[in-house]
Amino acid sequence: MDGEVDLSGNWEAFWQAVTRSAGSGFTTAAAWLGMLVIIGALVVFFWRRTRGRSEEGTSGWVIWAVVFGSILAAPGFLMPAILTLIDVVANTGIGLWQASQGQAG
Repeated sequence: MDGEVDLSGNWEAFWQAVTRSAGSGFTTAAAWLGMLVIIGALVVFFWRRTRGRSEEGTSGWVIWAVVFGSILAAPGFLMPAILTLIDVVANTGIGLWQASQGQAG
């Protein structure tokens, strides 16, 4: 059992294939769409807040809109960063499990 997780490497290969086939116009359009989602969500949130229509705990949709917009705006940076963190956690967990089982990797 190898015990090596490499989600970020797989994402980079996938993203390179997408950008090669779709061209730079696709990434530019996705970046613009992501920024519009972020700006739109923040404008609606602050507009509602100034009008007193913001109830407690309803800002969750803003967080999700910002996350979605950020991923659209910078998938070549954010996805590898997030997946590298997941790789480290998964590989550490697998390594600890293998060590506890006596299986040196």
